[in-house]
Amino acid sequence: MKAIPLENFAKGLTSDERKQCPVTSGVLGYFQEAILAVANHSLVANNKHNPDSELHWDKSKSADELDSLVRHIIDLKNGHDYDDNGLHVEVAIAWRGLANLQRKIDSIKTTDTFQLDPARYENQIHIEKDVVYGKFHINNL
Repeated sequence: MKAIPLENFAKGLTSDERKQCPVTSGVLGYFQEAILAVANHSLVANNKHNPDSELHWDKSKSADELDSLVRHIIDLKNGHDYDDNGLHVEVAIAWRGLANLQRKIDSIKTTDTFQLDPARYENQIHIEKDVVYGKFHINNL
């Protein structure tokens, strides 16, 4: 089995590709406590950066994922388990890694215009009078 290209995640996975992404058994089954720690980190960081607002990722407030990730690794290597906000550095590393990956996928979504391959989405799209419907966003068809 081959890895699914990031471009496919950005464009929307086919049914067969989604079946190759075992979220429960392949991620949550392995990393239950780690995922909970990252979720808590999201909430605490949200309360710091967006007080009195619902949980959301304000991507405009910090876009230096790799620099921040490396700074957290340096802190960890220098014996600092927690940052100035009381957040565990290893949790911050995981959050920044996920954030960097999501930004990469988002950049593919916004910069990559693609031609729809009907065979790829044969069971997921309906074409009617030159309008394409599906579980993905398509520009400039």
